Amino acid sequence: MKKIPTLVTVLWLALSVVFATSAFAQSLDVDSSSYAAIAYSPETGSYGYSYSFHSRASAERAALDHCDASDAQIVCWVNRGFCALALGDDKSCWGTGWSYDDGAASADAKDRALAQCSGRTTGARVVLCLVSDGQYIFER
Repeated sequence: MKKIPTLVTVLWLALSVVFATSAFAQSLDVDSSSYAAIAYSPETGSYGYSYSFHSRASAERAALDHCDASDAQIVCWVNRGFCALALGDDKSCWGTGWSYDDGAASADAKDRALAQCSGRTTGARVVLCLVSDGQYIFER
């Protein structure tokens, strides 16, 4: 007779995966020579990003190249850490967050971006968070 997993078992497994993924994202050994950048277009609402570059300037150029909009601008960059972008209902408003150096955490970058965006528009949500060397990319 085959045993059917209970709802509690399924929920426990799902939460275990979420916590394990979250812990992994916050305990990375990030390459100290890595840079990431995020470009955003307030006119179109599109964004582009880059990671694993060896200079701020090259990361910013790549992010702008990946954001297909004439008004794109660099809204966040980071070395050896996480950067995040939050957007809301008004696309002319956004929020950015970062966390870098020892103890850098994706949650800190996301929280900062969300708080900044929530103060400017409704419906704020984190749409992107990445680590400078590309080991972790959250995109919604």
